Amino acid sequence: DLRVPGYVPVQARLEAGDLPPALELREARPLVCVFSSGDPRIRLEGRRVGLVESGSLAGAIRVLGMLDETGTLRINDLDPTQTYRLKWADPVTVEPEGFLRPAPLASTIYRPRSEPYAIEVFPGSTLQGRVTLDGRDPGPVRFRIEALRELDDGHDYANRRFLQSSEEGAFAFEGLEAGTYTLLVSGAATHAPLRVPGVSAFSRDVVLDVQSGFVMKGTVVNDAGETVTGGTVYVSESGRGASEPGGSTAVIGADGTFETAAVDPRVRLDLYVTHIPGCRSTHVRDLVPSTDGLRVVVERGKPIEGVVRDALGAPVAHLYVHARSSDPDLPESQRSGGTYADAQGRFRIDGLGAASYDVLAGGISSAYAGTPRSVVAGAKDVVLTVERGTSMELHLTHEDASTPSKGRVYAIDPSTRQAWNAVSAAEDGVYQFAGLPLRTLRFGLHVDGGHVPLGSFIPEEGKRTVVLPTEEAD
Repeated sequence: DLRVPGYVPVQARLEAGDLPPALELREARPLVCVFSSGDPRIRLEGRRVGLVESGSLAGAIRVLGMLDETGTLRINDLDPTQTYRLKWADPVTVEPEGFLRPAPLASTIYRPRSEPYAIEVFPGSTLQGRVTLDGRDPGPVRFRIEALRELDDGHDYANRRFLQSSEEGAFAFEGLEAGTYTLLVSGAATHAPLRVPGVSAFSRDVVLDVQSGFVMKGTVVNDAGETVTGGTVYVSESGRGASEPGGSTAVIGADGTFETAAVDPRVRLDLYVTHIPGCRSTHVRDLVPSTDGLRVVVERGKPIEGVVRDALGAPVAHLYVHARSSDPDLPESQRSGGTYADAQGRFRIDGLGAASYDVLAGGISSAYAGTPRSVVAGAKDVVLTVERGTSMELHLTHEDASTPSKGRVYAIDPSTRQAWNAVSAAEDGVYQFAGLPLRTLRFGLHVDGGHVPLGSFIPEEGKRTVVLPTEEAD
């Protein structure tokens, strides 16, 4: 573990008896953030702030720093190719507004640089209320409540908040960012989960009435009357959609039966049956909750079978094969499917609808590129021909010659939607592609939940450099 002031720490794993390694030192940069607030109740000096690598799903703090008397946070010797998010390491109290959780700490990505970032801190709002059970005091029952801030295109899952109500049902979310929230309430197994959207962050007397629910049971069979195995059943409030929060998922057992979590008898439900091998997905709309056993029938899908070969007719093993249909009458879940060819180049894509599909092999990170072939679901002995594509190195750099943050570089064929990922990403910003076809492709960089366009061009052997504006990259 080599640490030299002013340089990025280097770690290397050595075995006894190894020759001395050549360890390359790269110049480090600091991260400087100046916090300020116009609210005299907010004390910033001495507050601890943690750095979280922006790609970390767990959100674990990697480096810890403390604000000085001027509200400045300075952390030295950071890797300039990495990006970070900030989070409070301690509760920051503001009387009487409760915990302080300013939005910039959660939603902004920071890259080490010499110039300081300015962060203004605001007191959060408080959303409070109580939970009732069937319109009455819940007694000694505690409920788990989740608050999701509503965005224009969905919900802010990265900054969801959880708490448990008191035995009297009281709850209070403190330090919320201004806006509206969807509240999700769950209790014991016999309590139906409750979803309440559009609640203001400044609400003071919210009443969340949870109902005693009942479990729905059922069986899934295919259109031949045969019991199916595997797959899932998702239940949500009618009209909400499978991607909306607040629903519940049940697994279809080996005997084809399923059992949902408790449902609210007051609302109608939508039921989605998906991921059943060899069968199409099914959506049952506007279902009246009932304790009677359900019987759900799913349609057997039609497969597309064939083999992948090169230009000489030899089979090509383990390539990804993708089928996609633009038929507007098909549900979205049945418009595409994919699988990997086996060692003999043979493939079978199950569960497709009765429609025409464009099928092609190659792409992703393989050395092969293919041309799509239009076939009807149910076709057998389909032959997909691929050829070795072009190899290319893409060098990304900033206008100031610094290296952009590491991410996933990809290429997409706009006409076929076939995609290729860079095979490797080096520390110097060079990304290597293989198997690219000699036609115009659209290139892009995916990093930290965002996309940066890199332009459209025909790939060619050798290295191509793309210069990104430094300010935009920051």
